[in-house]
Amino acid sequence: MNIYLAKVIAGGLGLFVGVSSSGSCQDATPLKDRIGKLIEQLGDSSYGRRQNAKTELERIGVVALDQLHAASFHVDPEIAAAARFIVQSNQFNWEWEYDSPRVREILSNYGSAEIVEKTTYIDELARLEREDGLPALCRLARYETYGALAKRAALHVLRSKPPIGQSQEARAKRILSFVDGGESTASQWIQKYFASEIITAEIEWWKKEIDKETQLIQSRSSDSSYDVKQDLTKWIVFQICRLPAMREQAIELGKTLLEPRPTSLNAQSQTGVASSQAEEFAQWALRLELSELVQLQHASLPYKVLSREPIFTYYLAESHLQLGNLKLADAIAENALNQRTVDVQGEPLEPTASNNDPLNKSLEFTLGYRNASSKERRFYIGSVLASRGRFDWAERELAIAADQDLLMETSLRCLQQLAEIQHSQGRFDDAKKTLEPFVLRFENEPMFRRQMMDQPESTAFVRSYYHLYAADALRTSNEADAASHYIQSIDILPANVDAIIGLYKLKETEELKSIRREKLKNSVSELRTEIRRYDEFLKKYNSEFVESFFDRLANNLNSLAWLIANTEGDFGEAVLLSRRACLLDPDHAEYLDTLAHCYFAAGKWKDAVEQQRKACELKPHHPDLKRALSRFEEKLATSQKQ
Repeated sequence: MNIYLAKVIAGGLGLFVGVSSSGSCQDATPLKDRIGKLIEQLGDSSYGRRQNAKTELERIGVVALDQLHAASFHVDPEIAAAARFIVQSNQFNWEWEYDSPRVREILSNYGSAEIVEKTTYIDELARLEREDGLPALCRLARYETYGALAKRAALHVLRSKPPIGQSQEARAKRILSFVDGGESTASQWIQKYFASEIITAEIEWWKKEIDKETQLIQSRSSDSSYDVKQDLTKWIVFQICRLPAMREQAIELGKTLLEPRPTSLNAQSQTGVASSQAEEFAQWALRLELSELVQLQHASLPYKVLSREPIFTYYLAESHLQLGNLKLADAIAENALNQRTVDVQGEPLEPTASNNDPLNKSLEFTLGYRNASSKERRFYIGSVLASRGRFDWAERELAIAADQDLLMETSLRCLQQLAEIQHSQGRFDDAKKTLEPFVLRFENEPMFRRQMMDQPESTAFVRSYYHLYAADALRTSNEADAASHYIQSIDILPANVDAIIGLYKLKETEELKSIRREKLKNSVSELRTEIRRYDEFLKKYNSEFVESFFDRLANNLNSLAWLIANTEGDFGEAVLLSRRACLLDPDHAEYLDTLAHCYFAAGKWKDAVEQQRKACELKPHHPDLKRALSRFEEKLATSQKQ
């Protein structure tokens, strides 16, 4: 494109201007008038004038999109057809001069991308640090003619939070400048909210917006989607649910989210909301402490779903826990542990003749220790419960699945997860004791060692972390023995960077200094080699073919960044490595935690707090993440007082 768009800040307000290839500028209002005249010229009797108008409109770019979209319904059929053709040509340049390199990279192919790809680009913009993608999201909300996409961008803007130190008033003024004059529904949402940021006074207006989205979905319009309506409803509920006077309205709005998807959108609509969507809803409602919604959902789920997926019984138990019904919550959780289906009040349910579950639950529970699928289910349930902070319930599930059948890989995974939960709570000795039976058998029983030869990675992991946990348990009482365990952990699994970091937490002696420097050097060298190897491989092959390699690359980048940030080295490089890992897997809480630690090591307290808050939003109950956030916030507060 030969046209560039810039933003001129005048008097604190953003004024959009068009900049031609010759460098001349046009004020926003005259530019709007000029676009209107060019659109009318699309119906001129002269072919040359029509082509000139089309070329000039394409040169002006995205600023002309909303007027072109409106013109696609022009009374003159020739103008309407020409406007629709220009809008659908996808030849507009969405990148503007003041965009950062990363934003320009994301938007470079946006115009020609398919709809699904465009949603990915929009989500990427929302995840950028320091609100780097906020202007572009506002731009898409204002000018994107595909309504569902514009609204997706707008919802990201509505959900965004101000960076640390930025005033709400200044931020709202900035955002409003980006959508000033926008006539799209998405623009109106942003203008409505940021003009006052008091949604309670305008709740009826927002309810009508939900109704409009419902009508658009029913008419199969591209201006909305089921996900847009759901996300808008969730955002509104989030805004009002904390206010006692608005709680009932929040619950009433939340109930609409339980309605099944239209048949055309979900083939499973006959049995209600699909399990994954139902889980997402339950977690969302519990996060907002709208326990009544979880109980309504539980009552509406088919027996088959409840009996096959005990996690919903645990969600019901947690809802009663939030309401202060501790005894009932524990009774329901006990039923969930024993895989008994219950009603909302915790009373056991029996399958009906018309909806009988073919699985014999009693038999499955009895033989669960031999059943890999049963173990996998308990592993999943235990992991979910741990992520929700229900560590006591999680430990019981994992302990049953791990049992004494240590030859099964699933048993080892449950054992590892159980020990990790205990370690994250600071129960280092308990974590060591959980893994100890396996390690003792491996060291003392030759037959058991031979049987475990087909699981070398899992075996090495358990043995290495056994020594890591043993070292952590001894670190404050016997540093010599702790050092010995850390070294054994590294020797078994050189990739265990936490063991190297453990060595750096011990008091330095000449002997220890030499050992840990050597271990650090070897680990860093190995990780760099692996990263180069994956980079070279990924350059040669299609990314879809080697998707798993991206996961391994991200893990290695994260491990190297974590190692440097917690030991010694170039903290600036650690930040770059960690940011790259986060780009490969943006919603990985542990990677964001690493990035926060890297910023902290580099002395960037504000960035550390912002990234750690993101990590805690993804895993709000993780003890290690919460402890780190408290430490970072304390350091930031101290630095601001100085």
